[in-house]
Amino acid sequence: MGVYRNLSLPSPPLFFYSPPYMAIKGVITARDLYKKVQQGDSPVILDVRTKSEFDEARIAGSLLMPLGELKPDVFMRDVGSQEVYVVCLHGMRADRAIERFEKAGYQNCSRLIGGLQAWIDEGLPVEQG
Repeated sequence: MGVYRNLSLPSPPLFFYSPPYMAIKGVITARDLYKKVQQGDSPVILDVRTKSEFDEARIAGSLLMPLGELKPDVFMRDVGSQEVYVVCLHGMRADRAIERFEKAGYQNCSRLIGGLQAWIDEGLPVEQG
């Protein structure tokens, strides 16, 4: 089921999910984000990984804008005031993306705790290709 299922990465230490590593605005668990998707809330899920990572596995309906290409003003022009859930593999790039959004004046962003790896570890569905 793709590279991510076969990763043998150790779990991050507990401090990984506490300041300063947590996103400034907030966080959401994989299960809670999945519930939002299932309830038809149509959450805006922004994936800031590379295109090759995105093609390997992604959350259905997520939008790709790699961190190196991220332009918060352009992205938010299309999204408006909706909550944005930022995803990467483990959370570090998502934190940097949220910092960029906040510097641009957008405060309505949250990071998926543990990133896509946490989503996969929970057995939640991903798209590939």
